[in-house]
Amino acid sequence: MSLFLLSLPLQHAFVAAAAKLRKKRLAEIKEAAKVLRFGFVVPISGSSFFLEVSQAPSNHFRSGT
Repeated sequence: MSLFLLSLPLQHAFVAAAAKLRKKRLAEIKEAAKVLRFGFVVPISGSSFFLEVSQAPSNHFRSGT
């Protein structure tokens, strides 16, 4: 079906719905890319940051190269 066969209000509704789906899908792709890059993503509180990050054993980190 061609978009031009739809009435103007339906065209606007279709374009708006497509934009909403595109925005949602891009957010999903960005989140998946985070997981691929870091292995997993776990939210931590500010109070546990020091223990989880600052005092983590050195073998928990990969080198940047």
